[in-house]
Amino acid sequence: MAFVETKWLIEAPQQMLAEAIDHAGLDPNALRILIGQENEGALIYPSFFCDSPEAWMRALAHLVTRHVNFRIFLTEVTGEHGGREVGRARVYPRFDTETSELLASIDLDESRLLEAYSERVETALAKMREHAYTVEPSTTADPL
Repeated sequence: MAFVETKWLIEAPQQMLAEAIDHAGLDPNALRILIGQENEGALIYPSFFCDSPEAWMRALAHLVTRHVNFRIFLTEVTGEHGGREVGRARVYPRFDTETSELLASIDLDESRLLEAYSERVETALAKMREHAYTVEPSTTADPL
């Protein structure tokens, strides 16, 4: 059996994600252009150009505080053939009730795990939004 690695992935409009990547101090090559989705991009952690969870979270916070529509996925990628994606689960935004019930009927344990991830992500995003409203704007060049 091949080695499988779990990765976090943000999908958002390319321009906004490029700004978030720049704000986070990441190499512009961290932006992945999505094929088949017009003007959409992705940021993957861990990846060659994004190997820091803090930088990934700074990029995410940038999107959150600007009210950008985005999606967060957990993906499973094999270590062979350049990293082929073999699994994907959306953790934000949460699935509607009907879809959640369908997933639970297929695999209750995995459905509960996905629900727990969604709750954690939503809690973190709420804290980011709350923090954004309490921080005074800075006129310094410090990106953090």
